[in-house]
Amino acid sequence: MKFLLSTVLLAAALLLSAQNEVVQGLSALDFDRNARGKAAWEQLYVTAVLYPELAYSLKGGDILTQLKREYPTKIKAIGIIPAKLDFVQKFAQQHRTMDITMCADENLTETIKLLGQNFQQSSIFDRSGKLLWSGEAIDLPMMIKRIYSKKYSEREEIRIAALVSALQAALRSGNPRMISQSADMILNLRPEQMSAVNAKAFALENSGDHKALEKFFRDRIKRFPNDANNYFMLIEASFRNPAMSGIAPGVAQEYFQKFPQDTVGINAVCWSLLNKLPFNAEAFKAVCAGENILKKSPAAGSSRILATRSLIAYKKCHLRQAIAFATHALNLADTPQDKAFLTELLRYYQATKE
Repeated sequence: MKFLLSTVLLAAALLLSAQNEVVQGLSALDFDRNARGKAAWEQLYVTAVLYPELAYSLKGGDILTQLKREYPTKIKAIGIIPAKLDFVQKFAQQHRTMDITMCADENLTETIKLLGQNFQQSSIFDRSGKLLWSGEAIDLPMMIKRIYSKKYSEREEIRIAALVSALQAALRSGNPRMISQSADMILNLRPEQMSAVNAKAFALENSGDHKALEKFFRDRIKRFPNDANNYFMLIEASFRNPAMSGIAPGVAQEYFQKFPQDTVGINAVCWSLLNKLPFNAEAFKAVCAGENILKKSPAAGSSRILATRSLIAYKKCHLRQAIAFATHALNLADTPQDKAFLTELLRYYQATKE
């Protein structure tokens, strides 16, 4: 009982503290034009344009939040939303897990003035306002790491930018061979650039060469054993392609063993396995292995892990336990979307009793 009470109080405290700053326009980019040398690099401004109607775009907000947590004193994380101030204020209330400053820039007027008409989704500025990099949000963690590990080179960025432009042209053509070749040119110079990894995988998948697609990610797992993204991307690819679906449980088990501390990732993989492969025995075995890790973790009492365990209990025909987990998860849920989903899940459970 004490554990349950402390968990509820902690969740309430986090919810109250997660008050996103919302500003009109790009006033959060308070550049110091006089900053020079080391002083200009003491704080970086990291931005991402977030389109509320696009789920993929909103992942940029999660990436910014994670970066802010990793570099709390070194970066200012800013999400630019093309909407009026009142809409952005409501959006911030609905996405309180995004711990970032949100800028209301209707029609992206100020963003275009700052970056030009053909701006990229994400940008990094130094304290003086100098643009250090622009590209896809998925590459932000890589670039911040390069900057703070003193691997940043303006000359190299110019070269990579030209290759990225060529890749974007290839993507617009839709030609898998051109896309693959353009992605390879970037990966040969910078193998950790996830936007190029995505493009390469897209080309292989669109060409129907599933063996080459699996080999591509298997090779990356061997080459970068500490990069969880390669496991995730291989699992997701297997869900999309029936010819590859049989590999998902095994890859998931490998991931669980390699990254037992990554409870957020393990929970997401378990949830995907339950919903993407609902009648696959090996997938359910993998889910149970993941649950054994989750229930021993410090985050075991979080809303989303409880929701996953609720679905696992339901699959095991333990309806009473499923309802208890889902009810607890609903009490701890901190977004309107999660609350709506869990409310409907509980209604579903109740319907199965009738």
